[in-house]
Amino acid sequence: MCLAVVGCAGGKPATEPGSLVDDPAARAPRGATDPGPSDAGSDLAPVSDAGAQTEPSAPPVVDPAVAHALVAKSGEGSGPAPLGLRFEVMDLGSELPWAFAVVNRGTEAAVVDFDARLLSLEVLPPVVEPEPSSGKAKAAKPKKPPKPVLCRLPADVVPSTVDAALAIKLEPGEGLVQNFDPRLYCLGKTPWPLVEGAQVSAHFGWPLKMKVSWKGGKREEAPGVQREPFVAEPSEAQGSLPGADPRETSEASERRIKELNGTPFTLGSNF
Repeated sequence: MCLAVVGCAGGKPATEPGSLVDDPAARAPRGATDPGPSDAGSDLAPVSDAGAQTEPSAPPVVDPAVAHALVAKSGEGSGPAPLGLRFEVMDLGSELPWAFAVVNRGTEAAVVDFDARLLSLEVLPPVVEPEPSSGKAKAAKPKKPPKPVLCRLPADVVPSTVDAALAIKLEPGEGLVQNFDPRLYCLGKTPWPLVEGAQVSAHFGWPLKMKVSWKGGKREEAPGVQREPFVAEPSEAQGSLPGADPRETSEASERRIKELNGTPFTLGSNF
């Protein structure tokens, strides 16, 4: 698996090149759509077949152990992987930066807008059980289920178009990893959502455009035809499928991705 790692982000990430690790065993075999987890190398530097480091490199910004754990996590996802792309987030405690990754576990190259400003966290607060009543006191009413809190950067910071400088081509078996500080995304939220027991669902890209319809007097939503911008697309598309107009064809929308979703996780006692 080839990984490029870049620096800590809250706004637009730095685009300096990161260190690389090459694990041919992690590359998708021809005909496969989503290979399982693999063991990446132990250092984010080019390695030979024997596993020895071939040349010295500067220390990576992202901890190698974190990068490799994210690669392994990307192989454990059970949900759909459009274009074979897996997006995952790993929490590293309440003080340290977290990390996210986009890994191509498919069989074709894809262009990814690897922009940390497109990251969002949907945080579901933990359910607080009411204290049991004693004696003949009136039993406390069960509390309503908590509503999820959306943590994202301010609207004037989130880009409305793809940043060409951050559109990176990922071949099968390649991935990108970057640090980010989740506290920057949750600024101003009261009560503070990143607490023990909270469930976090991470998203990367732009929300799907939904089409509203009414059936039997009930409001229903379903994904409509998606238009630019897209967070990922097949590398040969380069803005549109060959001979197709994405504004008029649903096929183009299906091949281009508005948003990638990570595996939900629960915050532990260190929060």
